Amino acid sequence: MKKIFIALILSVLVIPAALTASPVDNVRLAATLAVQTSQGVDAYLSAPDEYGTPLVLKLARQGDVKTLQSLAEYPATGKFLLATDKYGNNLFHVAKNANTVQVLSSLIRQYYGAKATRQIEQLANTPNKLGETPLHAQINAAHADTFRPIYHYTSLKKKNDSARHQLARLQGADERLYAQHKAIYCQDVVSAGSVHGITLLQAAQAQIPYNPQMAQVAGNIARILPCLTQN
Repeated sequence: MKKIFIALILSVLVIPAALTASPVDNVRLAATLAVQTSQGVDAYLSAPDEYGTPLVLKLARQGDVKTLQSLAEYPATGKFLLATDKYGNNLFHVAKNANTVQVLSSLIRQYYGAKATRQIEQLANTPNKLGETPLHAQINAAHADTFRPIYHYTSLKKKNDSARHQLARLQGADERLYAQHKAIYCQDVVSAGSVHGITLLQAAQAQIPYNPQMAQVAGNIARILPCLTQN
């Protein structure tokens, strides 16, 4: 539990002061973007502020879906959607809620077309400088509704689906053989679902005393990722 507490504290420490910054001036933003070339739009939205946070990440942190949706109106290459802050966080690490994640995914599909799924998967699986994938960062931020829309694009899901398929064929047969195979099939799932030895389930459970809504998240993780339960 001490390790979990330390990890959660570290996660808080790497959230820049821009998290509490005032909302973006949408009128000024629209006027600025309207006169930019596609490269200029990408550069403007990706440029870090004094805290090392790109403007597009501020919008995602604030959950400003209206402004994010409006970005589809401007010419751009979409490179701004792959921006990171000085801590290595991308848009999925910092998205405020599930609606924000969905709007960001929609923007990526618009700009990247046939390559969109690959770009979404890249964002969903890339760790920040603490080694946290977006799933871990979202749980440590106590965002209760972002797990499912991000999990769908992770390598963790692929590993978990494979493990559950293999184990389903053995369940109810030889319990000793089942237990042996569970350890084998779950190894990759536990590894992908952990940071510094702390699993997604443990991180969610550690948040419950401070954020009661995380109890449901922990329950969902235990159901979706049975390899993370201790049995």
